[in-house]
Amino acid sequence: MKVEFDIGHLITLVIFIVGSYGAIAMIALKQAERWLTTRLSAIDEKMGDRFDTLSERMDGFETQSNRDRDEWRQIERAFLEFKADLPMRYTQREDFIRGQTIIEAKLDAVMSKVELVQIQGARNGN
Repeated sequence: MKVEFDIGHLITLVIFIVGSYGAIAMIALKQAERWLTTRLSAIDEKMGDRFDTLSERMDGFETQSNRDRDEWRQIERAFLEFKADLPMRYTQREDFIRGQTIIEAKLDAVMSKVELVQIQGARNGN
């Protein structure tokens, strides 16, 4: 048994086989495209939600940062006021010692005069 094809039938057969493979490839590509489209839209939706959440968190951080900055400014202002009032409210150790020495010297001078008056009074009274 011999199978004979003339050139027209052979070309038609080749075109039919190539066309069939092309149609199958097109169907597979369309299904892959639909799958990718649904998958990418799901990913895009998740990313949009995460971006919104991240944006809200960043706004929260910015608000907290502004509050912290204001609190630090208040602390710095209070500290600068404390530094300005410090010399008026507190004396240094050396200043205290100097003042105490002067007071003790004056008390010693008064005591010497009192003793002198007592000695003179004792001589005049005898």
